[in-house]
Amino acid sequence: GGRYTYEAQPKICLWNCTKLAEALAPVLDSEKSVEVLRNSYGKTFMKEYKRLMRMKLGLAEEREGDGDLVERLLDVMENTAADFTNTFRALSLVEVDGNEAEYEAALERIIDSCLTPEELADRIRVPVRPEILAQLKMVNPQTLPLYGIDEATLRRWESDLDRKRRYETMDGGAKQKSDREAWSAWLKSYAERLTAESRRRTDEERKQLMNQANPKVVLRNHLAQKVIEAAEEGNFEPVRQLLDVLTDPFSEEVPAEFTKRSPPGVKTIAVS
Repeated sequence: GGRYTYEAQPKICLWNCTKLAEALAPVLDSEKSVEVLRNSYGKTFMKEYKRLMRMKLGLAEEREGDGDLVERLLDVMENTAADFTNTFRALSLVEVDGNEAEYEAALERIIDSCLTPEELADRIRVPVRPEILAQLKMVNPQTLPLYGIDEATLRRWESDLDRKRRYETMDGGAKQKSDREAWSAWLKSYAERLTAESRRRTDEERKQLMNQANPKVVLRNHLAQKVIEAAEEGNFEPVRQLLDVLTDPFSEEVPAEFTKRSPPGVKTIAVS
């Protein structure tokens, strides 16, 4: 987890606002600006976050338990390594009228977006070989800075190596079965929540609103890298194609090649 992880966004946003207040100090009272942030930021952020989440989930009104529903959704997404963008887009397929085919379509699309154990193992990068890590574990913690690391870094490398080894020995079929059970349980709760306000609008109306809040395509690193490499060779057609798609990211007509997660073997890029 880096500085700009999803979980860290509220704090990073507050930090950015604080820095903006400092930059505006010549024309605005910085102490007053910081006081406003301290008193208003948290409540304002959470209010807007909840509103946006209701839009993404197709919920017309705020109800008790919505916060728990969202938290469990994010937990299931993390535990099953589901694709954020594709998962939210797939949720519009869930229908209140109990259409089993649509429900299964949503479930299958989400399961298809979950990483396999092999993909998860491939994405975990430990910067030192296991034998070197074993030697570092025996070093006096006070001397770790001599190697350019600290105890927290060493613990993170150990954890990453343990997770990598666990994924390398994990059965793909067992993970998919576990993923399916986890998503089935959450989708059941989600369908019940939709039913609770089904009289507010039709499934089709809700689906249209959800698809306006959940893009079908986002600029993924591997897509950007692919068109950059083509442009460096003098071929700008892939750039134009990607730009055309990104100008209308909510369209249902987006080709599948632009919605897939990064292929195996692509190096993960972390910011900060």
